[in-house]
Order: sequence, then C-alpha cells, then structure tokens
Amino acid sequence: MRLPVKYRYRSPVIFEFHVTGKRGAAAYASLWLQHLTDNEEVPIDIPIWKTKNGNRLVQNYITERNVKAKETPGLEDLEEVGRLQFRGRFKAGTDEAHREFVVDNDTRETFETWEACLAEGVRERVVEAEVPENIQQMHDKSLTESRDILKEAPPQERRKWLDKS
Repeated sequence: MRLPVKYRYRSPVIFEFHVTGKRGAAAYASLWLQHLTDNEEVPIDIPIWKTKNGNRLVQNYITERNVKAKETPGLEDLEEVGRLQFRGRFKAGTDEAHREFVVDNDTRETFETWEACLAEGVRERVVEAEVPENIQQMHDKSLTESRDILKEAPPQERRKWLDKS
C-alpha cells in the first residue's frame, strides 16, 4: 500500500480497528513517521490502544515510550489490547501517489516539475541523501571552529557530538 504524506514530521498514520455492528473505532494504533528512517524497510511493532476518548489519543503524540508520562485527563482508561506488526518503508520525496495533493496552481506546478524531472532523468524515484565530501568537510570544520562549546569541550565529549554513527 502506498500512502502519500504531505507533512512527514508532524504526521502519524492512524490505524482504526472496528467491530462489526458498532459505530466508531473500538481501538487505535498510531505510527509517527518521524521515527522512520528514509528508504529503509523495517519491521514495525506498535501497540493497539483502547480508550473511551479515541479523539484524545489520535490527536496527541502518544507512543509506547511516553504513554506513562502522558497520563493526561481523558486517557486514564488507556489500555493496550494487542500489537500491530508489519514491515514498512518510508520513501522520501514525491511520487505518483502525491497527485491527489494537487489542489491549486502552486501544487500543480510542483507536481508537473517533478514529472518533468523524472521524465528527463534529472530525478530518480528514490531520493538518497548525499552530501559532497568537500561540503561535509566544511560542515565538520564549522562545528569545532564556530561553536565555542565544542571548541572548548574535552576530546571525548567532542567525539560524542561529531561522531557520524
């Protein structure tokens, strides 16, 4: 399944679980897209939650890690009732699925530009984050020269901030 996303870092994918014969969702699972690494297929294992106030659950940043800290009014009855497991991949960039976001002249021009770049071979279907070596060297140099905190930090602390892993 392909699901186009306009605002990745503030968007969850909400899964609603319905029971036959009942109105509304009986349970929810949410996957926040900011936690996914671009172009990497990964196993996803997220909790399925049940609560009387589903709107409160799906409109807030609630994850398995922060659920205890987020004991907010309206979610006192939050209960994990299962797990949703699947494999998924977040593909950065635009593709054909984004056609449905064309609603005005600006978005039409953006989509047409992407189509033209793809047709001419300027763009690939998968976007890879590439930083030229000389730019990376200038960036690394700027981290230690223009930031007093790192310039004066002990070598072990500096390595922690500059390590690429």
